[in-house]
Amino acid sequence: MSDGRPHGVELTLFEALPHKVWLADTDGNVFYFNTAGLDYVGLGLEEFLERGWESSVHPEDLPLAQQAWSDALATGQPMQAEYRLRRHDGVHRWHEERGAFAPAGGGGPDRWIGTLTDVHDRREAERQFADAERRAAQRLAMLDAMQQHAPIGLGFLDRDLRVLHANAALAAVPGWTVGDVLGRRIVELVGTEQWLELAPTFRRVLDDGETVLDLEVTSRDPEGKRRDWLVSYYPVEHAGDRLGVGAIARDVTRARVQERRRHALETERLELLTRLATVADEERRRIAEHLHDDAVQTVAATLLRLDHAISTGSTAALQAARQPLEAAIRTLRLTIQRLAPPTASAASLEEAIETYAEYLLRHEGIEVELDVRIAPDLQLPTQVVQAVHRLVQEALANVLGHARASGVRIQLELVDEWLRGSVTDDGIGFDPTDEAIEHRGLRLMREQAEVLGGACRVVALPNGSGTSVTWALPSRPGDSVA
Repeated sequence: MSDGRPHGVELTLFEALPHKVWLADTDGNVFYFNTAGLDYVGLGLEEFLERGWESSVHPEDLPLAQQAWSDALATGQPMQAEYRLRRHDGVHRWHEERGAFAPAGGGGPDRWIGTLTDVHDRREAERQFADAERRAAQRLAMLDAMQQHAPIGLGFLDRDLRVLHANAALAAVPGWTVGDVLGRRIVELVGTEQWLELAPTFRRVLDDGETVLDLEVTSRDPEGKRRDWLVSYYPVEHAGDRLGVGAIARDVTRARVQERRRHALETERLELLTRLATVADEERRRIAEHLHDDAVQTVAATLLRLDHAISTGSTAALQAARQPLEAAIRTLRLTIQRLAPPTASAASLEEAIETYAEYLLRHEGIEVELDVRIAPDLQLPTQVVQAVHRLVQEALANVLGHARASGVRIQLELVDEWLRGSVTDDGIGFDPTDEAIEHRGLRLMREQAEVLGGACRVVALPNGSGTSVTWALPSRPGDSVA
C-alpha cells in the first residue's frame, strides 16, 4: 500500500507548481512539502518535518493558523487561513493557505492536500489602497466640511445651469437652503426677470470660457433683512471639456452697511458744517444789525448834536452829547465781549457771563443773580463753553429788549455729564402761540444747542410771570440728547 507520498505524474505536477504544496495525514501530520515551499523556508524536507510547520509561522499568527487546521481536521471541511510565513532570509510574508481532505483512491490512504500562495504584494496593495481610500475620504470629508461651513458661498452648476453642488452660504444668496436649490435650474431660483439679466453672464462663462468677477446681488434672508453679495462665476473644465460653471459668493452685507453708515455720517457732517456756517452767518448778521441800530446810529446822532453845540457854542448841548456816547461805548464793549468768547475753564465761563450781564442789565436797573454749580477748575470743550456763552447772551438780550424785567436768575450745573443751564426773568412773559417769538434769536439758540447734540427750549411761566430759557449740552460732544 502507498504511504501517501506523491509519485510519478502527481509528484511532477506538485514540483512544477509555483505554489507551495503540502500533504498531511488524517492526524494532521505534514509529511510532504514541495520544492517551492522548501526553497522559500530554506530547509530540507527532513529538517522542515523535524521542526514542524509551526516553526515557520509568525508567532502572532500561529494561534489563528493552528485553530483553522484544528477546525478542518475536526469537521473534514476545507480550510482557509491567511498568515505570515518566514522566508529563508528571516522576512515574513503573507500567505493564503487552502487545504482539503482527499479520500483514499487507487489503493492509497486518506490524506489532506493544501497550498500556500504568496499574497503579500496583494495585501500590501490592498492596505495601501485602503489607506489611500481612507485619506481620500478624510480629505473629502474635510473639504465638504470646509465648503459647508465656509464664510463664502461655493457651488457648481452643470451645462444646463442646474445646481449640482452648493454650500449653505451659496444657497443663502437667493434666500434659500441647500435642499431648496440642489437639482434646480438657475431660472427657477431667481425668476424670469432676474434670469434675463443673468443669462448673458452665464453665456460668457459657458460659451467663451470667461471668468466674471464680483457681480452685485441683493437678496432677503428668512427674516426679511437685506443681504448684499458679490458673486463670481468661472468655467469648470477637465481634459479639455467644459463641464459647467463654478460659483463663488461673498457676503458683503456688513461692509455695505458700514459704507452706508459712513455715507450717512459724512452727509450728517456736511449738514452740521452747513448749519454751523449758517449759525455763524446769522450771528455776524445780528452783530452787524446791532452795531448799526445801536452804536452807529447813536454816534451819528451825537455828531449832529456836537455840530449844533459847536455852531452855537452851547455847553448844554455838549453835555447832552455825553450820554449817548457812553451808551455807544457800552454797546461796543458788549459787542467785543460777544466776539471774544471765554476760555475752556468753568471759572472763565462764569466770569464772562457775570461781566456780560453786568454791562448789559445792571445799567438798566435789572438785578442779576448768578448761580454756577460747576468746579472752577473743570476744563470744558471750547465749543461747549462758546455755545453756553452764546445761549446766555441771546437770552439776556431778549430780557433787555422784550421782557421789561426787574430781575434775572442765571443757573449752570453739571449733571450726569450734561451741562444744564437756564436764564429766568420776572418780566411780562410771552404768548407761546406768537410766531414772532421765533425771530427773537430763539431759532438761533436751538440751532446752537442741536449742533452739539443738545437741546434748548423757551418756556412762558404761569400767569405772565416771566420767561425761562433752558438748555442741556453734552459736556463731551458726541453724546446724544438725554
